[in-house]
Amino acid sequence: MLRTAMKAEIRDITAVGVCLRLIYRVQSLKKVSSKALRAIVAHEDWLPTLNRFYNKLNFDSKGLFHGIYSNAFENSTGPKYRAIWNAKFLNSNVSMPLDFAGGDLDWINAISILGHDTEIKQSYETLLKSRRRPNVFFDIGANYGTHSLLMLSQQITTVSFEPNPACKVKFKELCALNNLVGQMETVAVGAEEGSATFWLPESHPWLGTILRDTKIKLEGYDLKETTVAVISVDTYVRRSGLVPDVIKIDTEGNEASVIKGANETIGNNEIVVIFECNELSSKHELWHSFRDLKYIVCRLPLRVGRSIQKLSLEEMISDSNVNYLALPEKQSRRVWG
Repeated sequence: MLRTAMKAEIRDITAVGVCLRLIYRVQSLKKVSSKALRAIVAHEDWLPTLNRFYNKLNFDSKGLFHGIYSNAFENSTGPKYRAIWNAKFLNSNVSMPLDFAGGDLDWINAISILGHDTEIKQSYETLLKSRRRPNVFFDIGANYGTHSLLMLSQQITTVSFEPNPACKVKFKELCALNNLVGQMETVAVGAEEGSATFWLPESHPWLGTILRDTKIKLEGYDLKETTVAVISVDTYVRRSGLVPDVIKIDTEGNEASVIKGANETIGNNEIVVIFECNELSSKHELWHSFRDLKYIVCRLPLRVGRSIQKLSLEEMISDSNVNYLALPEKQSRRVWG
């Protein structure tokens, strides 16, 4: 089914989206199509065709592709060759290595760079094409730095913050592959400068946390415990002289502390803040924190020429999404330009 769709060269992108949505919803179709995808990827000559197919998908379909196939190589033997996967973002190709001999992490990263949290990636694209194009981007909770790579590919000055040193090694590899110069600070970000215990499930490095409450939820994993340095955004800005135009925060529940440590920076500048928020209590705290800074919380994605969907506290609490946008009140007209 997938190979047939590829050969069609996406003459009808809407039909492809409908097919992917059907596969996503039906477990038996997921299994069959994942088997077909593994067969396609096993042939080195077919992978570029699959890659071209993927790059023609819109963001929604890339998200479906990720939802269906991110675990396609879990507990299965991948092909025995190394390859490159290209993720087309605006006018650039971001290259991602594929080495299946090392497990399925490369595959997950390759299709996650655009296919995971698609509402955020679409918002980046909007910001980069708008008259408010950012100059400086802070990626807080960068993990392997895939968000950072997108911004670096567009010549945006980017600082990535990630306390897991193993992620920095991978990030350097990705930057070298793409001839980009990245800057990753191996620190956690919080309300103030200091140190903290960092708990890391090594099999799932994107779930590392400095919060004890979040650590309790990870007790099913084999956790590595270490001490990491903590810095606040305000401290970093004062020392570096870099003021971000866009901040992305994904810190596994520590978002409120990050905002507390960025009050001066956010309050004194017009910054676009994209943040994750999973817990009900955090929604209360974050919504009020932004209100005190004269910011509003909105739904993602951000689109040029589209009305901004401002959220009241009650609307945010009842909302099922986990990613949100905060904009200065004076910058948040009904239509984004």
